[in-house]
Amino acid sequence: MVSGKRRICRILSFVTLPFLLASCKSKNLSCGASQGVNLPPLFTYTKADPVTGTRNEFDLVFSLAGYAEKADPAGKTVQKEFFFRPIADFREDLREKSPRTGLDLLWPLGGYRNAAGRSFFWFFPAFHVSEKTPKTPGEGSSFTLFPLVHAGKKPSGEVSFALFPLYGNLKGAGSWDTLEFFLFPLWCRGQRKDGFFRSVLWPLAVQEKLPKMEKHRILPFYAWKRTGTGQENLSLLFPLFNCAWRNGRGEKKDFSLLLPLLFGYEKWGTRDSFSLFWPLLTLGKEKSKRETVLSILGPFFRYGDREGDSRWQTLSVFPFWGYFRRPHVYSMYILYPFYVSSYGVWEERKTTLQSYFPFFQIRETEVLSSPGTGKGTEKPSLPAPEQENVSGQNRVWHIWPFYSRERSGDTLVQRVPDILPFARKSPAGRTWGELFTLYEGVDNEKGSSFSILWGLGRSTEGKNYSSLAVGPFYMHRIEVLPGKEGKKDGEKEVFLDIFFSMVRIMTRGDASCVRLFWFLEF
Repeated sequence: MVSGKRRICRILSFVTLPFLLASCKSKNLSCGASQGVNLPPLFTYTKADPVTGTRNEFDLVFSLAGYAEKADPAGKTVQKEFFFRPIADFREDLREKSPRTGLDLLWPLGGYRNAAGRSFFWFFPAFHVSEKTPKTPGEGSSFTLFPLVHAGKKPSGEVSFALFPLYGNLKGAGSWDTLEFFLFPLWCRGQRKDGFFRSVLWPLAVQEKLPKMEKHRILPFYAWKRTGTGQENLSLLFPLFNCAWRNGRGEKKDFSLLLPLLFGYEKWGTRDSFSLFWPLLTLGKEKSKRETVLSILGPFFRYGDREGDSRWQTLSVFPFWGYFRRPHVYSMYILYPFYVSSYGVWEERKTTLQSYFPFFQIRETEVLSSPGTGKGTEKPSLPAPEQENVSGQNRVWHIWPFYSRERSGDTLVQRVPDILPFARKSPAGRTWGELFTLYEGVDNEKGSSFSILWGLGRSTEGKNYSSLAVGPFYMHRIEVLPGKEGKKDGEKEVFLDIFFSMVRIMTRGDASCVRLFWFLEF
């Protein structure tokens, strides 16, 4: 019995001693100055996270709703985000060089974008665009109820209208200054300064004339086209008879003939090809480029080889195995799409892809400090973990749907699970991905930070800052405050919050404060 009383006394003294010491050292320090609130999964607030760079971060109800800001090194707010998943996600970029605003509504059904004088809003099937260009005075806009109604006005003042399929008069549609239709596809017409286009029962009867192209077509009986290079194509009873020709140097002419399922022949420049029962067998040779191509049953078996500066080589037995090789690119597959890999080296970057569909994927992009070495003809191997510290590198490991690991520069982000194959910065990742992420950890040169079960457990470790929070029951934070008058380190501030703030202890330098039951402060 005596030992039991002693044990109880020791526990009481251990609990009450910090309160007594804190109250003896108090120097009018208030316990109300908190850097965060932790009542997960209902509500969490973080004033600043030096690792992720976010501040004034709110999360509500399993991260269904929230708000966060990001600041530049000078402390100025450059980005804001508000979300109410999966209904809405709003983002605002305040940087002077590229200010922009984005909103997603039940992505991909609806959204809003505003940047560089152009705004675009949609909630399928309705679309609205507003734009103002520096070259053209005035402001244009358009509204579309896909595919039935379209009405718009260009910055130049031209008006467009369409009531599909009855009638439409569109300005600046594609490459045409004016595109008009009546009872589409019964009749339509396109017009621009250098040519025109007319069609009856498109695409069966078409007439088009442009400076570098002219064509006439009445399918399936007749189709003819001539290009600016002098090449002419002719089809009769399409697709039974197809041929093309072009006048070459002197009396030499290029010619090709294709009778599908029967015979094919081509002599075009320095290229000769022959096909039998097309697409059963096709063999082609290019003399000037020393190129040979052989295919059997179209894409199922293909072999190709070209020598010289623009050399390439391919061999494919689809879908079992195949590869393609150029001086700076190499790709191959086994039992497509279950295993696919590609490797490319250019002057400014190197890309690597390893995919074991659908379970495992590695995507890597590396910015090169020196021009590419042209080693794309070498078969790539899986990137080794020790290569991760290469500067200018972005690498994503994704074991779908359980785990993802993304390194961008000196920042490493890990998520468990990660159910989406899209990048997390995409609208799909922001709208849907966060809803199912139970763990997210960030590591960079500033420290490390993680959150588990939508904020039920959170931790941040930095050079002058560390914090740990477990549900609403415990929060602990240690921070070295900025020094005064040019000093590197200031006072150390320690903050402890226990069980819904029923007990709160705060120390700063030689001053301390204790608060009990939310209102008794010592």
